Order: sequence, then structure tokens, then C-alpha cells
Amino acid sequence: MRFYLFNAKWIAPIMAAGVMVVSGCTDDKYDLNEVDMTVGIGGGELTLPGSSTTNILLDDVLDIDNSECVVIEEDGDYVFRQVGADVEPVKVRIERIVITENTSNSLDVSFTTPDLSGLPNAQGEITLPAEIKADGEVHVFDYSDDSAPEELVELRGATVSEHFDMKVKFSADLKKYVPTLKELKLRMPAYMVLENVNSSASFTQDGAMLTFKNVSTGNDLTITGNVTRLDFTNSDKTLGKLEMKKENGKTIVSLDGKVNVSASFDKMKLDGSSLSNAKLSIGSDVVMSKFEVTSAEGRFDPTIDLNDLGDADITGVPSFLEDDGVVIDLYNPQILLTLDGNLDVAGTVTGRLTSYKAGRTLKTLDIPEMKINAGSKTRICICRVNSTDVQAKNYDQVVVVPDLSELIKTIPDKVTFSAQAKADKNKVVNFMLGHDYTITPSYAIEAPLAFADDACIVYTDSIDDLSSDLEDIDLGNDAQLVITADVENHVPAYIEVSATALDINGNELAPTEVKVDVEGVVAAYNGDQTASSPLKITARQQTKGALKKLDKIKFTIEAKAKADGCPAVTGQTLNAKKHYIKADNISVKLVGKVTADLN
Repeated sequence: MRFYLFNAKWIAPIMAAGVMVVSGCTDDKYDLNEVDMTVGIGGGELTLPGSSTTNILLDDVLDIDNSECVVIEEDGDYVFRQVGADVEPVKVRIERIVITENTSNSLDVSFTTPDLSGLPNAQGEITLPAEIKADGEVHVFDYSDDSAPEELVELRGATVSEHFDMKVKFSADLKKYVPTLKELKLRMPAYMVLENVNSSASFTQDGAMLTFKNVSTGNDLTITGNVTRLDFTNSDKTLGKLEMKKENGKTIVSLDGKVNVSASFDKMKLDGSSLSNAKLSIGSDVVMSKFEVTSAEGRFDPTIDLNDLGDADITGVPSFLEDDGVVIDLYNPQILLTLDGNLDVAGTVTGRLTSYKAGRTLKTLDIPEMKINAGSKTRICICRVNSTDVQAKNYDQVVVVPDLSELIKTIPDKVTFSAQAKADKNKVVNFMLGHDYTITPSYAIEAPLAFADDACIVYTDSIDDLSSDLEDIDLGNDAQLVITADVENHVPAYIEVSATALDINGNELAPTEVKVDVEGVVAAYNGDQTASSPLKITARQQTKGALKKLDKIKFTIEAKAKADGCPAVTGQTLNAKKHYIKADNISVKLVGKVTADLN
């Protein structure tokens, strides 16, 4: 940005006019080169014509062409934005439970020998005066897994894949004397859920009980099916129990059970022989190898190694955010955290944000507990203020951290996000065992450039090439270059200006040579009324001839949220298109004794 305040080409005609007034008319033959044409304007002032600027948009002042972290949104808002580096998905897994056989035994269930004393020498099929019944266990078993995953907290149900084969066998005497059983009921433990049951005879099923009518004893009764679920909540322990317990640092899952048979008949086929030694019984063969749990319902505490949520390298920072005087106290910076996962268990995560500059730690912030949704993406906004803009984005959770701005008050080189996650072991869920769940974290820093109380951004610029304007002018010891203007501010920040004098080599002139003073603070625009403030810049020559060394006036412009004795202006995002500055009544004066050598 270059301002040409005045130029010797403008001053020369004025000086020449002064000469004509002093000398009157001259001879055409008069050689001006032989005349001393030094003119003195003692004690007065030389003023150039006043002027005004057009609206100077913030976009024209703040150069972010090469910025990687400050962007201008479509609506013109400035936003500080940096995306964290990609992080490998975290795998979460609980191994399967395999409940294997310890013991398995088959037993015989016998009928009471019928009392045929009232039917001497009976032959052929007869109807008995009363039903003959049998009831008992034809099979007993127990299974266990004493190295079940320690992540199991409570089991309420387990999905298993176990095929069973069962033969109900009839004794030779039963086949001989009782060709048909009136009814046979086969009951397995109540905690077993049976599906896809098939048999060589027709039956009805009620849970874990199968009922057969008019069962032929001529051949073994075959039954096949699947145990698809183990119900840990079933209170019927009549035929066995199912439990999970912690013992000596181990997680043990065990089950025991019985297969019960009850049967009856009321007809027999007799041949006149005695039944005193007849064995009327039912036996079985049961084959179940193991119960492999593929998923379970209950409470779980899986290990979630979600320790690293990623790093964000802050690069391409514009110069107005890198000055030593910059304080990035932003009204509502935000960390946008996404946890994209399919874990069936809800959880929580606590975090720690750390910013670094040149290898040293700037700030560490502990982030309070955040919730992780079960089986879906979780969107979390960590912010300083739960504003209406934040609420409108419908995050799953908003976490307010009042001192979040401290993280980037000085623009860091890097921000890291470490974490510690755990499952919610108090909620009952379904969990696939032996399956890799994944959680992929990502985060971004998003901070609208809206000031909080201590914010200050710094912009530097200069008025250049003054030496070419002043090289032909001698100035008295008390000479001053005075620039005044009325500044109309449409930026929501107080503007304070300081200035220094530089020579043609860019070196700062000592205050004993040229001293530059700035008077006035430009009032902030509060969103309603335009603020107009007078500003005066004075470059005073302290040593004769020193002002001729002046080539640049370097300005340091600080935009602040508050000024002494004035209320803070906060929460308004800087906008490249809407916010601007305009200077009216610009006046440039040379004050004091000015002499020019026009020879």
C-alpha cells in the first residue's frame, strides 16, 4: 500500500510564484542561473489540497493470499481453520467365548413294571387299568470356559451356534411289550433356545420342551436341531443353570444341564410270559460338542485404544497474526471432533489439547468427558461459548471450555489432541464377539475471527519514497510534517496507530533526529453506528537536515477489542466484504521554516 502525500513537482510552482512577487519584472537578457534563487517561507506552513479515500475494505488491507489457516467464507467472514492429520482407525475387539464340554453322561429312565395280577395269562393287546409312567433324566452334562474375555461385565444372553443330535432309544422289552407310547415329552434346560428342530416323528414345541404323541418304539427316535441362544436371565433352574462369574482373576462362563424325559403308556402287547424280569426303559445318546458365543447381550468393558485424536500443523499463517504483539483472544474458537465408528457400545472420551511453538509448550487444556454414540458417527463441538450459531449445527454434543482461546492466543506451530476412551459398562447392549469394530477420529480447529476482550491483531504498512519529495527542501529546526484525517471506522475493533521514521535503507531514524507521534484512537464500530475519529500523525525534525533523511513512515496498526475507558467490542466476526475504513479530510502540511534551492 503506497500513499504519495506530496511531491516536489507540486511545490516548485508555488516557490516560483514567490520569486516573482519579490523581484518584480526582469530583463529578458537576465541570466537566472546567476541569481541566488533561495526562497525562505519563515514561520508559515505549506498545505497540500485536502482529499478523502474511498471505502478501504478489510480485504484490501489484510493480505491472506498465501494463507493456509485463515480463509474467507462465501459471506466474507474471516475464519481460522486447520484440519488435523489423518489418524489410523482404532480397532476394538472382544474375543469369542467357547464353552467346551467337561462331562456328558447318558442314563436310563425306567417305567414301573405294570401290575398284571388281575389279568392272568392275558395275551394280545390289552388296555391297562391305569397309565404307566416314567420320568427322569436321560442325559446330564456340564460345559465351561474358564478363560473367557475379561471385558465381560455381565451376560444376559449369548448367541451361539451349536448343532445337537439326539437319539431316544427304547429298550428291547419296551419295544416288545409297548409298541406305542401314548405320550413322550423331552425337556432340555430352560436357558436353551432351540431352533430348526427336526425329528423322525411329529411333535409340538414349547420353548425347550418337545411333545410327541403316539410314539412308535419300533425304532429309535431321532431329533436334531440347533441351540441358538443361551438365556442367562431365565429363572427356571429345574434342569440346570447358566452363569458367569469372576474368580481368582479369571472370568468363567459355565453351564450344566439335564435332558429330561417323561413318557406314558396305557396299552401293552402281551404274549402270556411273565414281566417280572422285563426292562421297560428309555435311554439316549446326545451329541453337543461346544457352545461358541458369536454375540452377546449384557454389559461390556472393551479396551478402546483411542489415545491419539490427531495433530494439526498450523501452516501458512498471515503476517497480521504473527507479529509479536498479536493476541488471538477469539470470542468463540471451536474444536470440531468427529468419531466415526460402528462400536455397539456407547462410551466416553476425555481429551487433552496441547499447543506448541518452536518446540515449547504454549498451553495445555484438559477437555471434560464427552460421549461416544453406539454404532454411529459422533459429532462433538468443543467451544468457548454455546452460541446460537453452534446450536444451529445440531452437534451430538457441545462441550464448553471457557478458556479454549488460550490454546491459540499465540499462533502455535502445532496442536495435538490426546485422549482416553472407555466404554459405558453400565448399559446393556448387544456385542459381536470375535469381530473388529473400528473408530476413526478426526478433528479440525475452526475459529471465526471475532474478538474477545484481550484480542489484538497487528498490521504494518508504510508511506514510502518520502526522500524524493524532501531532497530539494531545507527545513528549519522546528519543521514538522503533519498528516491529519478523520477516520470513519466500520470495523468492530478499536484501531491504535504507532509510527516510526525510516531512512532510505530501511533503518530506523533515532528520535533525536526525527520523532514521529500519533494522536488519537479510532473508535470501534459496534454494529449499529459508524464511528468517526480524528487522527493526527506528526513527524518532527529534531536535528537540522534530519527530515531530508526520511524515506518512510512505518505504521503499526493494532486492532483491539477494547481501549482505555471504552467498552469492549466482542463477538462480531471480521468480514472482508462488509467491514471497511474510510478517511476524510486528509491534510498534509509542512509546518515551520521551509526553504528551497531553485538554482
